[in-house]
Amino acid sequence: MAYRRDADRVIAHGTNAEKKRLLAAWIDKIQLAPETLEVEIRYKIPEPVVDGMGAGAWCAAIHNALAAYLVRRWVLPRKGRRSDLR
Repeated sequence: MAYRRDADRVIAHGTNAEKKRLLAAWIDKIQLAPETLEVEIRYKIPEPVVDGMGAGAWCAAIHNALAAYLVRRWVLPRKGRRSDLR
């Protein structure tokens, strides 16, 4: 619970550097596909949250179970885009 309160505080009142560090703790990878206008973001569970879950194999099992839910994909709209951009 303390991590969540701290995260809420950083988002509301933190500096840009603090917000970037918070996002870096949660985001594993961002992949862009310009040809299909897709964005894929893979999230990860930060260490302070994992430490609260327990140690070792439990953490890996929980992360593996949540892996499908830790990925988001967006397709950007083509409307208004010039076709001659490369």
